[in-house]
Amino acid sequence: MKARIDFFWGHVLVAETAKEVNLGKLAAQYQNYARKQGSDNVAAEIQHIVQYVPAYRSLIQEGGSHVVSDIARLLRIWDLTTFYPLIFSVSVQDIADEEKSWIFNLVKAYIIRRDLCGLTSKNYNNVVLRCLQRLHQETSATNLLSLFSEMDGAPSTFPS
Repeated sequence: MKARIDFFWGHVLVAETAKEVNLGKLAAQYQNYARKQGSDNVAAEIQHIVQYVPAYRSLIQEGGSHVVSDIARLLRIWDLTTFYPLIFSVSVQDIADEEKSWIFNLVKAYIIRRDLCGLTSKNYNNVVLRCLQRLHQETSATNLLSLFSEMDGAPSTFPS
């Protein structure tokens, strides 16, 4: 069984790169990422990673009043850790908490509507990557809503 820190590192790496991560090759993938970032200051690199800890704590523990606490409940109940990198990425952006909440509410609506319509969750990993790629361009609820409206087909559509 993988240690919790492996999952944390994996989620961080997906949040940062918007690419799939193989937990079996996590160390090598992180090393490649760090090289591409030009990381030569270990203290700064650690500080950058530590910024995700409050969101992760809210995602894995009940209670708290962090901006991700509401969506964290839904993701814990439905066991949807696939969305953690998206939550990580949005939680550290320099945008208002109201905007973050709106983004998280869109994600919740996406998950709930798909479930109510009996649509599959098998493509969520790809949906999360697409969301991250879009939000890396501009982190806003409007941008995410635009992406959701562009997605079609049973594996990824946002039911209305």
